[in-house]
Amino acid sequence: MTRPAQSVSWTAATVTVDQASKAVARSLSPTCRPSWIHPVANPDALLGIMAGGDGRLEVLATALLICALIYFSSRAGRRHPPWTAALVVGGAIGNLLDRFFHGEVLDFLETPVAIVNLADVALTVGIGVLIGERLWERAGQDRSRVI
Repeated sequence: MTRPAQSVSWTAATVTVDQASKAVARSLSPTCRPSWIHPVANPDALLGIMAGGDGRLEVLATALLICALIYFSSRAGRRHPPWTAALVVGGAIGNLLDRFFHGEVLDFLETPVAIVNLADVALTVGIGVLIGERLWERAGQDRSRVI
C-alpha cells in the first residue's frame, strides 16, 4: 500500500472510531455508564476560546489539515509514520462532522484536566508525534554540526 493510501486509511479509521465512540456514549443510559464517561455537548471551538463561532473557522482549519495530510503523506523521505498526520486530520474531521450534523461536539471522556472525545485524543497524539519527530530531527542536525 502506498504512503498516501496508508494515510487515507488511517484518517478513515480515526473518523470511524471517533464517530462510533460518540454514538455509544450518546446511547448509554446514565445508570449504565462507567464513572469516567460523562457526555457533554460542547458548542464551542478550540477549548472554548472560539465560543459562539459560526463554523467557518472549523471548515478552514479542516481544509488546511487535509492539505497538511496530503503534504506529509506524499513526502516518502520523512521519518514519521503515515498515521501521525492522519490522526490530526481524522480528529479534525470527526469533530467537524459533529458540528455539521449535531451543531456541537460531544465530549465524553473525563480526564483530570478536561472532558474530551477520541477526536481530541487523536489530534493531541498526532500533533505531539509530529512535533516530537521534528524536534528529534533538529536535535540530530545540531549534533552532526558539532562533530
